[in-house]
Amino acid sequence: MLKLTSLLYENVDPNWINYLRKFTEITDGYNTTFDYIGQKDDTKIYISNLSDFGDMSLVITKAYVVAKLTEKDCMFGLVYVLNGLESLDATICRIIKKEEDGQISFEGILFDIDDKKNFPADQIKFKNVIR
Repeated sequence: MLKLTSLLYENVDPNWINYLRKFTEITDGYNTTFDYIGQKDDTKIYISNLSDFGDMSLVITKAYVVAKLTEKDCMFGLVYVLNGLESLDATICRIIKKEEDGQISFEGILFDIDDKKNFPADQIKFKNVIR
């Protein structure tokens, strides 16, 4: 059993739980379960399958929250598929890991389309992660 447990948590970043806590905090208590799906270059990818769309289920067939985790930060976004099979994405937030005087803290920034410094165009694409 010990080997299975170590295999399950082998790819989990030690700061992942802190990113999740901050994500829940800045999204007003939204809490979901993420699955690790792999790594591309230095970015670990986690997804959460959303299932209850309410009235939007007439338009949306699938939706996922995607987390792209690097050594310095974690970007959260939403990928959703419309009934016409068109896939779209939207950025939710960025959480930055900061280290000062030996202390680690996490700063959450909600997405702002005009904030090019915190949300560069090449980092806010999420639909290419989910196929």
